[in-house]
Amino acid sequence: MKRWFFLFSLLASLVSYSVAGSININKADADEIAQALKGIGKVKAEAIVEYREEYGDFASVEELLNVPGIGEKTLNDNREKITLSEEE
Repeated sequence: MKRWFFLFSLLASLVSYSVAGSININKADADEIAQALKGIGKVKAEAIVEYREEYGDFASVEELLNVPGIGEKTLNDNREKITLSEEE
């Protein structure tokens, strides 16, 4: 039974990412960001969350370039996956 619950939880997580195809960087926690974005590990994901907590929600995707460790390549590799609000 535990195995089924685990598999169902994992499947639900994967479906939510694939259906939406994006991640809201103004709402996601560090683990969600690290799992969803290419080239973003735990440390960079935590830096994104810390930046958001210090400066408020991201107003544009390009604002991610202000986060230490996030460069043009990382941003461009993930641009299509990143959203800022629920409506996008």
